[in-house]
Amino acid sequence: MPGSGLPLRRAIALAVLSLVVLIFTVASMTIAHAPPSVRSLATSSLLRLIAVIALHGGSPVLTDGTIEPSCDDRTPRAGLMAAIWKRPISVELLNSIHVGTTVSHLGIEFLEVGDDFIRARAPVDARTRQPMGVLHGGISVLLAESLGSCGAAFSSPPGYGAVGLEINANHLRSVNDGWVVGVCRPFHTGRTTQVWHIEISNERGQLTCASRITIALLSPQQP
Repeated sequence: MPGSGLPLRRAIALAVLSLVVLIFTVASMTIAHAPPSVRSLATSSLLRLIAVIALHGGSPVLTDGTIEPSCDDRTPRAGLMAAIWKRPISVELLNSIHVGTTVSHLGIEFLEVGDDFIRARAPVDARTRQPMGVLHGGISVLLAESLGSCGAAFSSPPGYGAVGLEINANHLRSVNDGWVVGVCRPFHTGRTTQVWHIEISNERGQLTCASRITIALLSPQQP
């Protein structure tokens, strides 16, 4: 729940602290007859661990002795990845620009735009099945290319064009009804080319196709 991260970390810290105290007690009894130098080292190490947990609320300690920031303290992922889109993008916009195209005729729908991904789905019905009664492999490729092309276009600077150079697809599982859902993410985003990876799954979340597309970015024509 929102705002519950800090109390949860404190509760975990108290539980760990109690465990450490118990270990400290048992260890103290165990090393009671050890040489003074050993007792001193063990005692100081345990006390330092207790102090770290108590002061930092259970935040992990890195190998260099610094405290790793908690999830509440880190920069939100949206803030890290928002720069991938260099043009306005939304589900509504993606669906609207495909009206009257192959994408809309086959019933493909864009569902979600994330910080660094686009999600869309394609129906498995009479429009998209092959004679054996399962989803035509070309539909998976069409879905993959539609996703990858949109990803490249909207993550490139305004005025640039995005055209496909090469696409490959591995068909891993057949689907005979329902929907398949594709998600594209960037694998490489350069100045002149981009490579996008697309995974397509059935409604049970099983991977049905893995695809990768290479896109060429065309700079705006000079006047």
